[in-house]
Formats: sequence, C-alpha cells, structure tokens
Amino acid sequence: MKTVTAFAPATVANVAIGFDCMGYALKDHGDLIRLEQISDRNILIEQETGDSVPLDPSLNTAGAALLSLQQAFGLDFGWKVNIKKGIPMGSGWGGSAASAVAAVVAAETFLPHPLTSDQKLLFALDGEAVTGARHLDNVAAAFFGGVTLCDSRTKVVQTIEVPELISVCIHPRFSILTSESRSVLPQTVLFQDAIEQLSRSLVGLTSLIQRDFFALKKVFGDQMVEPLRAPQIPSFEKIQKWAQELGIGASLSGSGPTVFGWFTDLSSAHSWRDQVVELWENEGLKTQVEVCTLNQKGARVIYEE
Repeated sequence: MKTVTAFAPATVANVAIGFDCMGYALKDHGDLIRLEQISDRNILIEQETGDSVPLDPSLNTAGAALLSLQQAFGLDFGWKVNIKKGIPMGSGWGGSAASAVAAVVAAETFLPHPLTSDQKLLFALDGEAVTGARHLDNVAAAFFGGVTLCDSRTKVVQTIEVPELISVCIHPRFSILTSESRSVLPQTVLFQDAIEQLSRSLVGLTSLIQRDFFALKKVFGDQMVEPLRAPQIPSFEKIQKWAQELGIGASLSGSGPTVFGWFTDLSSAHSWRDQVVELWENEGLKTQVEVCTLNQKGARVIYEE
C-alpha cells in the first residue's frame, strides 16, 4: 500500500499587530505525518514521538482533517496515521494546525486530482476546529510559509516575503491551552482601543511590506489582547522591554506561553535570546529556542513510496 510523509512547520500567530489574521512559519520545528493507505475506511492513529495526542481521530486535529476530507470525497479507503510531534503541545507554536495541515498535504497525494488552496484550508480548518478555535492564522502560515495575512471568513490569504528579519522564539517549558487563553478575552472592546489597534496593524503591515523597520518598531504591539494574556508569562514586561531596546519588539506567539522577538541583525537576536533564557532559567524554567530568518517554505511532502 502507498505511504506518504508530509511536514508542516511550527508557526507564530497574531504577531503583535495581526490578532487572528497574521502569522509566519518557523524553520527548525514542525510535525511529521505519515499516511499509509488501508482498504477499509478507518482512520487509525498512532504516535511515534512527542507530546501525547488523542488517538481518537475525531478528537485529533490530523484525524479530524482526514475524516472531513474522506467524507467530502466519499473515499472508500482509510489510513494508518503515524504522528511525529516536533511541536510541544500548548506551546503557542501552532502544533494543532501543523498536524492538520501536514495530514491534508499528505492525503492530497491519494486523490485523483489536486486540491484547490481553498479546499486545503477548509479541510485543515476542520481539523483545527477540534481545539475549539476555527481560525486561519496558524493554518495559513503552515501551508504557505512566509508572513501570511488571512481572512477566516472568506479564506483569502496573502503572503509577504521578508527574508531580512530574524525571528527568535523562546518557549518556557509549560503549556497554555488555546481554549483557556481565549477564556480571558472579552466579547467586545472599546471603540477607541479598536481604532488604535487597527492603526497599528495598517501602519505596521505597510512598514513591513516597504521594509521600513524603523517605522515598524514604533507601532509593533498589541493593546487589546496581549495585556490580558501577558500576566500568565513570567517577567513578560522585562522581556519585551529588552526586545524593544535590541530590535523591533516582542510579543506572545499565539496564546503563549512562547514569546517571540523580531530583529534586524543576528547579534541582537542572540543577545535577547541569552538574556531571556538566563532570566527564565534563574526562575526555574527550562526553555526551548529557535533562532531563524523567516521561513519562506510551507508544508510539503518529503517522502513517498
């Protein structure tokens, strides 16, 4: 029987100026999904490495994406699904999205015709919905790479290539579930707060496209969501201040607890990394770090037989 393995990268969502509509892909971390076709319609999940995930396909983001695809096309076969989790659960690195995206990319190779971009996004979103959030930011970044801007309502995605920027992601080794983090957010916000954040988003995105990193630094921040989530992150204000002094700035990756910073030179990126790692380790927190230029590659098949 045919076997296909696909990789989808870890991602950072929200990116300070784009809550629920902006993300970017990392390089070194990600999830591997191997599908082996079987003659019946079962989705049989097994995990090889990484944090534990549900083995019930309806509760697993990769499994739920495959069930949606299987039903949509009336497939008369199923898959054995092997999962290698390279992304810690509840880290804010888009692990649930990566598994769903990698599953869809691998499953496409078993179909008689390629999927459209909209179909890929919809099936992956059906997987991501298992987490309680049906948002496109991590999914789009994992699929397409680069910096992605998306509208979850229309499924429109645009990609910006920004190879000059250096990303530093630092994960303190504890978890925050997206559902828990969203529970602290209000249903409504003040009109003036919305206008201020919209201004930051528009000026920030224009600055990013034009490579005006001085202007981006001035508006890089989140005045609506971050203040409600930051208290869960030890020494966050100090960490953010260091990033502003050394680079463009820092914020939460998704719902946290990972923090990320953007820098224009490697020396500053390493200095911030070292400061944060030392601070957190002195506070008894182990860390996991990735330093990279922004990844322009999205999910892809890496092995097929």
